[in-house]
Amino acid sequence: MKTRLRHFRTRRGLTQGDLARRLGTTAATISRLETADMTVSTDWLEKFASALDVAVSDLIATPDEGAALLAGSLAPDGGVSPPPPGETSLTLDVAVREPVALRIAGTFGPYLSGDLLVGSKHAAGEAAQFAGRDCILSAGGTVRFGKLVSIGSEDALVLVPIAGAEAVRLDGIDWLAPVALMIRRFD
Repeated sequence: MKTRLRHFRTRRGLTQGDLARRLGTTAATISRLETADMTVSTDWLEKFASALDVAVSDLIATPDEGAALLAGSLAPDGGVSPPPPGETSLTLDVAVREPVALRIAGTFGPYLSGDLLVGSKHAAGEAAQFAGRDCILSAGGTVRFGKLVSIGSEDALVLVPIAGAEAVRLDGIDWLAPVALMIRRFD
């Protein structure tokens, strides 16, 4: 069975050795599991999913689903070097557990009308770790967007990405989703 173990491991910035230590195994075993030299059991999939913070279903590769040809890496001079061996395609996915999306309706700050922002939904209790990040937030059932400036036990201060805008205080944060991906179309 083809898996996406390597994809998620590298996205998390982990070496095979790092992941092996988390799972109590060897880097050689991780390598064999990633290259399908060793059968990946459901037990292994569950261990990987937990260690990589993804759903088990995310680890199972489906042929050509969302895949794009990876032409290579772009250099500052406009030249393109070939992709590394074995990386001829790129899966267009959002590696988040509970994706929350927001379409930008007007051009402001760094965003253009039509941009799609995708965040990973987290409980309000986890908010402190996302200070300084653009977030989609729900407070009292109202959804807002902005850079999370500070978070208290009952409220948050959010800076809207418009020049000269005042910070907005939100009471009773239900959840927040730090932006993990922006999709911009060029028509």
